[in-house]
Amino acid sequence: MAYNQTTWGTDTNTNAPNGASLNTTNFQYKTIHGISNVDSSAGTDYFIGFYTPADTSNDPISPHNRILWATAGVLSKGYFVAEDYNPNDSSNIRDIKIFKLTPNAGADVGEKDNYTLLEKVAISNADLQAEGRGIIINFDETKCVFEAGDIMAIAYSDSSDVQDSANDDTNWTFVLREDWNNIIDGNI
Repeated sequence: MAYNQTTWGTDTNTNAPNGASLNTTNFQYKTIHGISNVDSSAGTDYFIGFYTPADTSNDPISPHNRILWATAGVLSKGYFVAEDYNPNDSSNIRDIKIFKLTPNAGADVGEKDNYTLLEKVAISNADLQAEGRGIIINFDETKCVFEAGDIMAIAYSDSSDVQDSANDDTNWTFVLREDWNNIIDGNI
C-alpha cells in the first residue's frame, strides 16, 4: 500500500531525476547530517553521530550513531568537510563503512558484531583534501540497500593519525533515496 500519493517531478534547482527514470513515481531524496570528532587511533572504526549529543565511539554503537529507516531505499552519496585537521596528512587512507541491522532478527542493536557490513569505500590520499575542503563519497547503490525498519550506522577509520588537537571535527552529510511506496507500516 502506498502512503504517499504525490507524483514527484524534476526539481529544476537540482539534478535529481524524476520518478519515471527510477521506475517508480514515489522516490524522494533527502539528506542526513552528522558530526564526528577525529581520534588519534589509526585503524579503529569510529561511528558518526547523527543526533545531539553526538557520540563518536567505536563500540557499542550508540543510539546517537544510528539511523532508523522509515522507508525502503538506498544510501546514494556522502560528503564530508574536515575542520581543524588535514585528512590527507601522513599518506592517510580513509575508509567509510556502511553497516545494517534488521531489528526483527532478535539481535542486540547496541552490539557492533550484530551489524552486517554492506560496503567499505576507501578514499586514497590522492583523493583526500586538506582542511576545510569537501570530499565526496560514492556508494554502490546495489550494496547499500535498506528496507523499512532497518537500522543504518556509518563508520570511518583512518590509516594514519591525522588528529591535530582535541577540537578536530568532521562535518558529514549523506544522501538517501527513499521509496515512499514502501513506508514502515507495522511493528518489526
